[in-house]
Amino acid sequence: MDYEQLFLEQLRLIDRVVRHISRRHHLSVTDAEEFASVVRLKLVDRDYAILRKFQGRSNLATYLTTVIERLYLDFCISRWGKWRPSAVARRLGPDAVMLEQLIARDGLTFDEAVATLQTNHQCLATREELHQICVQLPERTVRRFGGEDELAVVADRATAADGPLDHDEEEEIAGKINAALAPAVAGLTPREQLILKLRFENDMKIADIARLVDVPAKPLYREIQNIIDELLEKLRNQGIERSDIDRIVGHPAITLGRVFQTAGEPNDRSV
Repeated sequence: MDYEQLFLEQLRLIDRVVRHISRRHHLSVTDAEEFASVVRLKLVDRDYAILRKFQGRSNLATYLTTVIERLYLDFCISRWGKWRPSAVARRLGPDAVMLEQLIARDGLTFDEAVATLQTNHQCLATREELHQICVQLPERTVRRFGGEDELAVVADRATAADGPLDHDEEEEIAGKINAALAPAVAGLTPREQLILKLRFENDMKIADIARLVDVPAKPLYREIQNIIDELLEKLRNQGIERSDIDRIVGHPAITLGRVFQTAGEPNDRSV
């Protein structure tokens, strides 16, 4: 199966589910956009590993909805840490735990939390009963999404099975470049990481990536070049010279090494 094509075919569904979850949890526009980038990045990660796990036991739309719901929980934990109910909520029972979660963790108002409980969780308690529970819960700071957290590096490091470098000196330089490149890539935005992964790991044409991220193809080429330049500048700040990079990029021991092979190319066949 062509999983890249499957991903592109399901992109509207993926975005629709992301928008639904973002609205339900009252994400800001910025947080919703970042969550969408994280979802796309996860779905293409490791050669579309999530799509490859689909075994047809349900329809694909149900499977993707379930996956994205779980990715939302991971998205929350990466920013908040794992949320735990208070001792008072645990003592008062499941309705109290869910009510506290919706208000203290998800930032819903009391009325919004009541509506969510009664509509989505088949809660039988009345509004008055839930209010009596609410006034007993301890005050907790409502957790909000903060700025960008560091994401995992887009590319996996190549294993030793990919082949040794030719010389000890080159092996030392390769290790130095990898050590600097990993945090440099992780410091990019989720959208930039997604673009790099699609372009240099998945070998997607710029025209296809442009359609995926909803921008014109020609400006995207310049954006990719700017990302490459930013990575090169970060490496230079770590004391790595361009001459060292030119000596060994493209070797399988270098994470995302092909990025630098394309730096300075005047055009792309897909533009």
